Amino acid sequence: MTKHGARGFIGKHRWLAPVLRVAAAVAGGGVAYAAWLTMVRVTMPQSPDAITFPVMLTGPVATAFGFAAGTMLSERLIRGYRMPLSRAILWPLVGCMVGALLIYPFGPTLVVYGTFGMGIVTALTREAWAKR
Repeated sequence: MTKHGARGFIGKHRWLAPVLRVAAAVAGGGVAYAAWLTMVRVTMPQSPDAITFPVMLTGPVATAFGFAAGTMLSERLIRGYRMPLSRAILWPLVGCMVGALLIYPFGPTLVVYGTFGMGIVTALTREAWAKR
């Protein structure tokens, strides 16, 4: 490694930074969704039918905050830039909510696929947009 450590290594391999940012966003979204699901399953009644539409809509919001936290952490570690939450949350929040609302009519248990699918798409879109 160079004298600049990981930032110097990533500077030499420019393709690595976007991959790490997307991976960190996906990991953050996964951790946040797992935490949300655990909280809902512990606090809600035993019947899965009791998980209502408003409760289900809090999942994509929590997951979006996880995607944003992963993005913010990766920006801090890779570039040394402190990204504000207001800038990091917009893409994942829109993507996760749109994905959840598109999939919800097929069943509330499938919301996680729409949430993660659109969350990943928005993370990739954000990286592509940042390259312009």
